[in-house]
Order: sequence, then C-alpha cells, then structure tokens
Amino acid sequence: MSRANGSDQGIARLVLLTLALLLNGTILLHAQAPENLNRPPRDEDYLWWRLPASEQQYARIDGYRIKGHLQELTAIARTSKSDGTQHWGSIAGQPSHDQVRQWTGAKKPRCANSG
Repeated sequence: MSRANGSDQGIARLVLLTLALLLNGTILLHAQAPENLNRPPRDEDYLWWRLPASEQQYARIDGYRIKGHLQELTAIARTSKSDGTQHWGSIAGQPSHDQVRQWTGAKKPRCANSG
C-alpha cells in the first residue's frame, strides 16, 4: 500500500464521517423543532401534581378560569393595538382602560362569590 493510497483512504473516511455527523445532526434538529416557537404549550402538555395536604386551601383555585380571564383582558389590549393606538394596552385615560374597568365591574360579583 502506497502512502498516497493510505492518505486517500483517511480523507475518504473523514469525509464520510463528517457527512454522517451532519446528516444525523440535521435529522435530530428537524425532529425536535416545534411547529411554532411563539406558541405556548397546550394545556394538556403541562405537568400536574396533586396538592399536598398542607396546601389544600388552594385546591379551589381554577387555573383554567383564570387563564380565560387573562385571555379576555389581553384581547381588549390587542384590540387597542389593532385599532392603531400608539400606546396600546389598558393605559389609564385610554378607551381600552374603560373597557377593562367595565369588564372588571361585570366580573366582580362572580369573583367575590367564588372565593
């Protein structure tokens, strides 16, 4: 075996190894890429544990209900953004702030009775 032939085999092995690693890395990256990085996880993807006996006073808190309230409030803020308001959100003195106050007034009796 000549020296040139041995170095050619070494280069060929190196090229094949590099290609195999690149292909493997590409497959792994593609397999792990979520559909949309800006979307939060689905509710069923979160982990849930039972409350310890010392924290049973919090068992009545309904996270899904609170999440619904937050979605309603952020919808008001997003509406002010889509309306073209420069400083959008529920800023005092803006129409969206009045909408949030009306929403809160409508929810207040139910929130007070649920505790």
